Amino acid sequence: MNLKRIIYIVLALALVGGAIGVYMWNKPHAKVEDAEGVAITAANLCNAFAVNEAEATTMYTNKVLDVSGTVTEVKTNQEGKAAITLAGNDMASVQCTMRDAGATAEVGKTITIRGRFASVDMFGPTLTDCVLK
Repeated sequence: MNLKRIIYIVLALALVGGAIGVYMWNKPHAKVEDAEGVAITAANLCNAFAVNEAEATTMYTNKVLDVSGTVTEVKTNQEGKAAITLAGNDMASVQCTMRDAGATAEVGKTITIRGRFASVDMFGPTLTDCVLK
């Protein structure tokens, strides 16, 4: 009798856990437009990583940033999405993968892009899910 009760409790917990897992898996991704963005220039963002990469990574990971800078390149990446590069410092630039494949900007213009910080590599910080602000 006691073993039967334990089995029912374990099954109930498994069902509840499974239902929570399915809900979390299918939960819509938060859009960058709905979040408060941290305003920063592309040069300051690149400099933060040049000074202390570990600290800057901790500070900006998964944060929404409003990055202002001069457009140096507009291209389509391997996934078919628009990628806009903003001038940073002498060593790095900010790579922005746009949400809209048709997004475009004029090279030489100063713009602000809102996106989620994803990572940093040898070319500089990378933002994803970006939109023109």
